[in-house]
Amino acid sequence: MPNYTIINQTHFLSSMTKKLETKPSFIRQAKDKLIFQLSPYFYPQYNYSRKINRFLKAQKRPLTIIDAGCGWGETSANFAKIPLANVYGYELDADCIERAKQNFRHIDNLSFEVKDIHQILPTPYPFDVFCMVCVMTVITNQDQLLQQIHHAMPPDAWLIVVNPNPDTKDYKVFQSLDNDSTNKFEIRPQDYETYFGQRGFELIKIEATGYVRRAGRAEERFLKIALPFYLHAQDFIYKRLGLGKPICHIGYFKKKQTQ
Repeated sequence: MPNYTIINQTHFLSSMTKKLETKPSFIRQAKDKLIFQLSPYFYPQYNYSRKINRFLKAQKRPLTIIDAGCGWGETSANFAKIPLANVYGYELDADCIERAKQNFRHIDNLSFEVKDIHQILPTPYPFDVFCMVCVMTVITNQDQLLQQIHHAMPPDAWLIVVNPNPDTKDYKVFQSLDNDSTNKFEIRPQDYETYFGQRGFELIKIEATGYVRRAGRAEERFLKIALPFYLHAQDFIYKRLGLGKPICHIGYFKKKQTQ
């Protein structure tokens, strides 16, 4: 089975884990712990998880949610706030899963496991939501994965896909970080209906999120822990003024019913 590469967050987490393992100073440990505590509110993860949560809460029923490619678990942790939800986060990087388990061990309805995204399905339980956050751009064999999801997906389940906007500077930076076969998949919001429709999914809704640039910000070195709050405030202003391009789009899909 092909592997996939999670960049940015994975590299950040791995480097942070190594620093913790070398017994850094008390101040460094306190700072790193605070960063992990703030991780569910990072930009733009918090932006799209908040929109997804609002959508799923409106379903008003118990939900089994798979967060495929969960990184270090910040989006999964936000999903776990949904009433009557059980969340399963899967990620190929063992360092990410170990840190996610440590950071969110207090959440009873949330679990994490190391697993290749192509090996998640079938699961030992029927899922209600299969969510992929910025995953399709960093894997190979997207068609194979969508076929697996379609085959395993119950009729009343949801496929939720977050994809980066390829027309933004953020995505160009993201794409340049790896010149492998990954990070070459591009899809624009106007193509969601056709692309996923040809693979057996019906687009029900699409949302834009994140209107300020995240990658390569010069002020990041000065803001450090305050960066998420700064970006959220700027994003709020950009949305109100109609500025910027959305970093990501969220697609909500149902399985097409055969006639």
